[in-house]
Amino acid sequence: MPSSILRPAQTLDELYVTLRPEPLMNPDSLNAFYGEQLNTIRGYDRILDIVECLLFKTYDSNFKGALFGHSGCGKSTEITRLINKPEIQEQFMPVRISVENLLDPNHFQPLDIILLLIFGVVEKAETLGMKTKSETLQKVHRWFDQDLVKWDEEIKKSAEATGETSFQANPWQWFANLSLKVKGEVKYASNRKLEVIQYRLSRIDELVSICNDVIADLSEELKIQEGKRWLFLIEGLEKPQFSRSGVKQFFVSYGSVIRSLNTSLLFTLPIWLQYSSDDSLFLPFASEDRFILPDVYVYKRDHSPNPEGRTALRSIIERRMDLSLFESPSALERVIVASGGHLRDLFRLINDAVLAANRRQSQLPRTDRRLNDHDVEMAIINLRVDNKNLLGVSDSDKSDGEQITTDAKLTRLEAIYQEGLQVFPDDTLYSLLRSRAVQEFNQQRWFGVTPIVVDILESNKRLSNYRQADGTVPGGTNHLG
Repeated sequence: MPSSILRPAQTLDELYVTLRPEPLMNPDSLNAFYGEQLNTIRGYDRILDIVECLLFKTYDSNFKGALFGHSGCGKSTEITRLINKPEIQEQFMPVRISVENLLDPNHFQPLDIILLLIFGVVEKAETLGMKTKSETLQKVHRWFDQDLVKWDEEIKKSAEATGETSFQANPWQWFANLSLKVKGEVKYASNRKLEVIQYRLSRIDELVSICNDVIADLSEELKIQEGKRWLFLIEGLEKPQFSRSGVKQFFVSYGSVIRSLNTSLLFTLPIWLQYSSDDSLFLPFASEDRFILPDVYVYKRDHSPNPEGRTALRSIIERRMDLSLFESPSALERVIVASGGHLRDLFRLINDAVLAANRRQSQLPRTDRRLNDHDVEMAIINLRVDNKNLLGVSDSDKSDGEQITTDAKLTRLEAIYQEGLQVFPDDTLYSLLRSRAVQEFNQQRWFGVTPIVVDILESNKRLSNYRQADGTVPGGTNHLG
């Protein structure tokens, strides 16, 4: 089976390729799989607004912005759309840095991200045939030469095999070796000593200044060679594995670091950071430079079906698979509703249903297998169990120093189910957004409880008054409308 298929899957086996829970990273995959109608349901196209800010707010200053959203809602795909816009390609050179595989999610420090910016722009420049000035690299060398970790000695040892023994012998080879060493350290940062971290943080202003010097050096060359400016795209900090305290530390406690960088940056960030009751006030982005990418709502605020949202999601599925792979329209509809309009959950549900279908039809030729309602139900049960676990008590969920209990979460979810639009941020909402039990929808900025979590509320007898004659609760996975 090919590693890439740019057409709808014709068999269940091909779904593992076309429904990978990964962003679309190039124009070909965008053309094959992206659904423009999503932006109509979301209210408007956020990327067009970001393009506007980049083109018209950066004449005499740099753009610093953030694209907020749940992990898996499509932010990195939107970044791909952004950098492939002709007007952006004409004026900017993107440097995409995905921190998900570069940083230790539980032990990263603000200075680690600054180092990745330095290495990222130098490496990108090299692909364009540009070299950083040796005197600029000298500043990097001096910063590390004063470090508690004797980097130069370590680099000398690793470079002996190539004949390069010092910065003086070859600054660029020294920098390349440094990049490998530092990337290894920041990826496994739990091994760092506290005194090393504290010493480096005390010198972070100097590191920011060096970062600006490196960017300025290469900006001059980029302007001459390409007539463009740098645009840094830092992706992945919204992933659930990244510690809440680490993300907050960088964007709240060290927000001045971002403001001090002399370049344009766009971050993808978790939705909960925007709605934290106090932290959002201190984020280093102007309010008009914060963009929220909401999920597609499958139910309206009154819990009646939203046909436009469901149609948009159906079209996304149809771009990736032949709909005849579903044995019945009800199986397809349940997948759409159970996803709550969240794209990664949508793909996960179908892939989990494929596993169930293959078990059930193991005697059939693989090309003859189809998805039925039972397969979809098995996938929904798996997702429901995962969501129930996320509503448990966690050491990271606190309000006024006290842990937020499961009962408090369920009570708040019941209120959100009833109120929707009349929701005010607090620590409990913040927790529910982090666990994605609550979703934020379109430009009206209303909140809804995900269909999977509506099921959980109903099983805990929280929504008995809303049960219909057929036994279902509006807004849940069984109430297709």
